[in-house]
Amino acid sequence: MILAVSAYLVSSAVVLVRAPQAPSWTEAVATLIGAAGVAGVLLAAVGGGSRLIGATRDRRVADREGSGGGRVFGANLLDDARLILGTFPVQGSQTRRLPMTGTFIADADGLSIWEGPVADPFKIAFVPWSAIVEVQASRARIGALSSRSLHITLHDSRVMSLQPLGSGLLNMFAIAPADLTRLVQMLEEIRAHEVAQGHRSADLA
Repeated sequence: MILAVSAYLVSSAVVLVRAPQAPSWTEAVATLIGAAGVAGVLLAAVGGGSRLIGATRDRRVADREGSGGGRVFGANLLDDARLILGTFPVQGSQTRRLPMTGTFIADADGLSIWEGPVADPFKIAFVPWSAIVEVQASRARIGALSSRSLHITLHDSRVMSLQPLGSGLLNMFAIAPADLTRLVQMLEEIRAHEVAQGHRSADLA
């Protein structure tokens, strides 16, 4: 969508500039429209390229780590999510600062985040299900806009907001509402099952 609109702006600018006997004000308008179009094309190219790398890493992690039935998805870390995940580091983590976008695995143990090169991604943080109270679909503000998001509420009342990706150009935008609903249901089912299993184990101990 961004790429299509940007390309339209660029072509409109070209038409204005080449118009016969164009008034002088059209040059200024054409310059503004063309600049907006070029900026949009660059934004789509950079964002799309970054997401392409992220999607490739998602598949790599899924092939290598997701064979146990875990759900793998790519997501942007919104609001305080990076700070919150930073309080759940894994032993031997190779990074001090969490990325803006990462690969997540939700499995029987909990929720983990991965980053790094496509050829050799590594786990940088892990949140056990015992630390999570609820997973729900919501909306979060990103700049001047709002987007579908995943809100994860922790036992200490902190809320971690993620934006699962998977729609639009190169799947660089938030996943569709139906996909988000299915993701939330899956995560809640895994969480509820594992929490119940933990309680049973504690009762038998």
